[in-house]
Amino acid sequence: MAAPLVGRHGELGLLRHLYERTRDVSLVQSVTILGQAGVGKSRLVREFLAEIRDGDPRPLVLRGRAVAFGGQIGHHALMDIMRAQAGLMDTDPEEVVRAKLGEWLAASLPGGTDLLGGLLLTLGAQEGTTASPEEARRRLFAAWRDLLAALAATQPVVLVLEDLHWADDGVLDLVEHLSAATESLPLFMIGLGRPDLLERRPRWGGGGRNATTLDLKPLRPQEAEHLVEVLSSQAIPPQMRQTIAQRAGGNPLFVEELVRMLLEGSTPGAAIPDTVQAVITARIDRLAADERRVLQAAAVLGQTFWPSAVAPLVALSPDAIHKVVEVLIAKDLVISRPQSAIAGEPEYAFRQTLTRDVA
Repeated sequence: MAAPLVGRHGELGLLRHLYERTRDVSLVQSVTILGQAGVGKSRLVREFLAEIRDGDPRPLVLRGRAVAFGGQIGHHALMDIMRAQAGLMDTDPEEVVRAKLGEWLAASLPGGTDLLGGLLLTLGAQEGTTASPEEARRRLFAAWRDLLAALAATQPVVLVLEDLHWADDGVLDLVEHLSAATESLPLFMIGLGRPDLLERRPRWGGGGRNATTLDLKPLRPQEAEHLVEVLSSQAIPPQMRQTIAQRAGGNPLFVEELVRMLLEGSTPGAAIPDTVQAVITARIDRLAADERRVLQAAAVLGQTFWPSAVAPLVALSPDAIHKVVEVLIAKDLVISRPQSAIAGEPEYAFRQTLTRDVA
C-alpha cells in the first residue's frame, strides 16, 4: 500500500518550476526539503522524479543517502551514487573497484579517467603519496565538481541526497561548494533532511544564490481524512477515519501506519496509539516470531541488509530468511532493492527509516 501524494501539489509544482528553470536556463539550483520524519519528503521527491523522468531532454538522476553512523562511511551518500553508476559492490577488492570506476568514466565522459584519483578519495582510497587532509578534500571536491559538470554537459542532472541531517560535514561542505558554482550547468540538487540539520548549519540554504528551502508542514485535517479514505478504500467507517486523521496530527506516515494497523486486524474499538513510533511497535509486535526476529536483526545491520548477514544473528538459513523477508515486503515493512552491493546476494531495505529505528 503506497500512499498517494495528498496536500503537496503546491510544493510539487514549485519543484517542477525550479527544475524547468534549471534545465532551460542552464544554471545550478539547490532545493532543501525539511520536515519531521514521516511528513512526506521522500514521497514528494518520488512523485517529482516520476513527472520529469521521461522529459526531453531526459534527466540523469543520481541518488544517495547519508546514514546515521559515520566513521569510514562518512561519504556514504556519494558512495551510493558511485555504486549505482559504476556497478560497484562492497565485496569488490580495490583493484576491481578501480577498474569498474575507470571503465564507467571512460564510457561516460571524454577524458573522464582523469577524475579517477579524486573520486577514489570518496571511498577512502589514496593514490601515490599520502596527501594532507586539506589536499585530499580539495581533490575530492574538484573531482565531483568536474564529474557533475561533465555529466550535465549532455543532459540535465538531478542530484538527490537523502537524510542530510546525518551527512558528515564533508558532504555538507561539498553541497555548499556546488551550490556556489558559477558555471552555467543544468544541475538541480535536492537535499532532504529533518529540521535538526539547521542546528548543525543554522544558515543552511539561507540567502544562497539559486537556493530554496521547503519546510513541509503536516497535512490539514481535511487532507489527512482524504488520505485515510484513499488508503482504506472505504473499509474504515467515516467516524474512525476522522479519529485517525486527528490522532495522526497531519503526519502522512502516521496516517499510513494507523490504516495498516487497522486493516491488519486491529478492531476499531481498540485504543489508537498516540505516536507513529507506537503504531509501528504495535505492528511489529503482531508479527510471527521469525518475522520479528529477522526484522530486528536486520535493523541492527542498518537501513539496508542481506540474508547472509542476518543469518548468523537469527540461526536461520539465508533461504529461510529470504522467505521471511518476502512476507515483510508484503506487509510494507521492507522493500527489495533493484541493485545489490554484494555479489550474488539480494539486497533489502527498510521501507521507512523510522521503521528501522523502532525495530
